Amino acid sequence: MPQQKKVYIAGKIWTESEKAQLEAIDKLCKKLSLQTFLPHRDVGFAESIKDAQRIFKGDITDGFKDCFLVIA
Repeated sequence: MPQQKKVYIAGKIWTESEKAQLEAIDKLCKKLSLQTFLPHRDVGFAESIKDAQRIFKGDITDGFKDCFLVIA
């Protein structure tokens, strides 16, 4: 069975409109039958320095794994 193509969607999320823009890109990619990775959705946010290792692993190590395209 072929592996589904995964798209990493990167961008600023300081405001609700920036977050909404990334989520609109996510929706479009899904309409094109692409698997997506959104760091804020799939890994979450860091609450303190104690979260740094979890965020790095989830976002960078795991997030970019098997991606064929990055949208930034």
